[in-house]
Amino acid sequence: MRALVVDDELPAREELGWLLSQCEVEVVGSLSSAEEALEFLKLNSVDVVFLDIEMPGISGMRLGEMIYGTKGVTPDIIFVTAYQERAVDAFEIEATDYLLKPVRLERLRKAVEKVTPSLATQEHASVGGKKLTRISVEHRGVYNVVALTEILAFESEDGIVLAYTKEENFVTDFSLKFLENNLDKEFFYRCHRGFIVRIDAITKIAPWGAGTFQLTLSNSKIVPLARSRASELRALMPATMSSFSSDE
Repeated sequence: MRALVVDDELPAREELGWLLSQCEVEVVGSLSSAEEALEFLKLNSVDVVFLDIEMPGISGMRLGEMIYGTKGVTPDIIFVTAYQERAVDAFEIEATDYLLKPVRLERLRKAVEKVTPSLATQEHASVGGKKLTRISVEHRGVYNVVALTEILAFESEDGIVLAYTKEENFVTDFSLKFLENNLDKEFFYRCHRGFIVRIDAITKIAPWGAGTFQLTLSNSKIVPLARSRASELRALMPATMSSFSSDE
């Protein structure tokens, strides 16, 4: 596994680098600023970025948003910081994990394990440009394989992504970012920063004020549709979406 460490404090970078070596993670870059990290990522691919939050210039949180905003398969992000209160912000941008300084080795191992399953699937899904057709999910401590034809939606909740079928929901090891990159866009759509839905599972679209909408799925689950994504979904479902106002 290839990692980039970004922290404005050299001792913190060196300590984390040593801990990562104990987890069999190769640190291919150790940088002091978000600006340096952006330039590095233009030329190098990594599996995960370990990122401090409070840094001069562009903050780590903003850097995380910029990384996830790029096209293509992007690295997982694990925040490493002394500020516990920023955890909610981190998971809102779909961080894989959030570690508090000083980092303990066993806690770091658990964070690294969260990245590994996604990488294995990512490599498999990227061969020949193939998209995912099924995924592994956890249910009552047991991992099962579920065909994507059975899944109606994915939801990110407090850093954990749930997969919804008609009757049940399951915990997955994936981030919404990874799923968005590897699901077939003919069938799945990122309708909100916290949701991906199966397009043919949408049974109802209703206004929800201020130009936003709610989607009802075939299992009766209600899902928000972001205002900025309404027009794009309308293009995918022209007949159903014809009632959308033109000023969303």
